[in-house]
Amino acid sequence: MSEALLRMDGVGVMRGEARVLDVPSLAIEAGARVAVTGPIGSGKTTLLLAAAGLVDLASGVVTLSGRPYHSGRAPGALVQRRRLALVAQEPCLFAASVEDNVLVGLRYRGVASGEGRKRCAAWLERLGLTVLAGRRASHLSGGERRLVALAQALVLEPELLLLDEPTAHLDRDTALQVEALLEGALPGPMTLVVATHDWAQAGRLATRILCMESGRMVSPSPGARPSP
Repeated sequence: MSEALLRMDGVGVMRGEARVLDVPSLAIEAGARVAVTGPIGSGKTTLLLAAAGLVDLASGVVTLSGRPYHSGRAPGALVQRRRLALVAQEPCLFAASVEDNVLVGLRYRGVASGEGRKRCAAWLERLGLTVLAGRRASHLSGGERRLVALAQALVLEPELLLLDEPTAHLDRDTALQVEALLEGALPGPMTLVVATHDWAQAGRLATRILCMESGRMVSPSPGARPSP
C-alpha cells in the first residue's frame, strides 16, 4: 500500500457557532485520484481549503507525508504548502497578462526564467491558451479564467492537486478537454483530489469517491454508482 500523502485527523472548522467541517480521520495515498461529492453546502470546498492549509482549524491536524503541516491558524507552513496547488471555484488572477499569471508561481519558487517560460508555453498550448498569452486577465471570460487558473496550478507540477468544481462555467467541449487532461495527462505521480457535485464526472476522474453531507463524510448507498 502506498504511503499516505495527505492525512486529516480530528479536523474541525467552525463558522461562527456552526461546525462546518468535521473529519475524524481521512487518509489519501500518494498517486490516488479522489473525488469529493455532495450537495451545495455539504463542506466540499471547506475540506479542500483545510487540506490546502488555507482555513483556520478549530481542532485537529493536517499532515503531508507524515509531517504536521497545518493545525491552527491559516496559512499552513510555506515549505509544505508549496508541495500542493489549489484551483478554487472563483479564480483570483493578477491584473497582468495570461502568461505572467501562469509564470508567477514559478518565479516565487525561483525557477530559472528560461525553464519557467518553457513550462508555461507547454501548458498554455495543452489548454488551448497560447493565443491568449498576451491578453490581460481582466479581459477574459469566466471559462478562460478557469483555464488560466488550472494552468497556474499544473505548471507548478505539484505533488497534490486540489480542484474545486474544475469544469464550472466551461462549455461542454472545453469541459471534456479538461477532463481528458485530468484523466490521463497529469505529470508524474500527481495526487488528485477534485470536489464536484457531478456524480458522472466523479466516476470519470476518480477511482475513490468520498461523499459529504453537513460537513461530514457519509457512506454512499449500497451499490450507488455515478450516473452515466
